Amino acid sequence: MRVGLRWKRRLKRAIAWGALSVVLFVLLCNRWVINSTDAYVITNSAFLPTNEIGVVLGTSRYSKDGGLSADFKGRIDA
Repeated sequence: MRVGLRWKRRLKRAIAWGALSVVLFVLLCNRWVINSTDAYVITNSAFLPTNEIGVVLGTSRYSKDGGLSADFKGRIDA
């Protein structure tokens, strides 16, 4: 009986350490991605470079009736 309890305790401890290791690994990977891409993130629109071409995500240029979409126009104006 004693050997079974010791084995269960070791198994629980190993699972806990494994879960902690996975969480720590994910957090460290996330921090690495944030640190390595921070120089490429522009938070102030005044610093945006001027371009002739842009991508407007999340909307279609034309509405269902064939006219210019109000959402698209608003995003382009912004």
